[in-house]
Amino acid sequence: MLLRPILTTVILCYCLYGCDTSAKKEENIDHQGIYNENLHQNHKRPEANHYYFEYRTFSEKEDPCSDNCAEVLIRYPVFDDSKNNGFNQVVSNQINQDLADFTLSKEPSAGTDELARAFIVSYQDFKAEFPEVQTPWTIEISIEVTFKHATFLSASHTTTAYTGGAHPLNTRKYINITKDGKGITTLDFFVTDKAKLTELAEKQFRAQQNIPPKQNLSDAGYSFDNDRFSLPEHYGFNENGIVFYYNSYEIASYAQGPTELVIPYSALEGIFKFLPQS
Repeated sequence: MLLRPILTTVILCYCLYGCDTSAKKEENIDHQGIYNENLHQNHKRPEANHYYFEYRTFSEKEDPCSDNCAEVLIRYPVFDDSKNNGFNQVVSNQINQDLADFTLSKEPSAGTDELARAFIVSYQDFKAEFPEVQTPWTIEISIEVTFKHATFLSASHTTTAYTGGAHPLNTRKYINITKDGKGITTLDFFVTDKAKLTELAEKQFRAQQNIPPKQNLSDAGYSFDNDRFSLPEHYGFNENGIVFYYNSYEIASYAQGPTELVIPYSALEGIFKFLPQS
């Protein structure tokens, strides 16, 4: 994973973790994502293939906090397990893996609370050794449901973190989960002809980035293996189509930024297994 090698040089040399920290934790609930019986008394309850969830916000920061503090802020959906078994575990695993990448002495199994505290302790230890530090450390994680289908659910997973350096680290991944609550790890779950999908994506990529069909991708500033276009690791779905997302540094410099491709469902006829209806 890209984050771990970068952060090792920043954090590992300086951070000694303790068992306790002074921090303030908050958790808020946003009900806009959940089906609420009280708000829908005159409507029929959705069918079983709908998803029942609410958004919650978790935050933890140094307490007391003056100008320079460490803070963790997470917004994520919480699913009704009686309807959508396993979804919460997939989301929790993703959040904890993110936090573990910034707290190198902890494993994801430590749990969100412990991982957040470890991040704050690491910053406190860093400031104790380098009192001239004037930059706060932050981690913001946002998981947003982007597409609901009778067969699967898709959510964007964005992480923005700063622990020193020229700029923050920004990454976006996607979480795709079957209706049975299992994480989808392969694109083969969705497509019947990956080669045709790759060809379609390259045509759109070249058109979007103004690269002529016969021009080498490297000549246009993109670094694909063997100079051949390939689909990214990170993909998901929204109301417009399948989304392919290349994070900064994956195929181009940080200055060029990330690249997003959205292939509409209308173009996926014959290579997409599922109807796009939500």
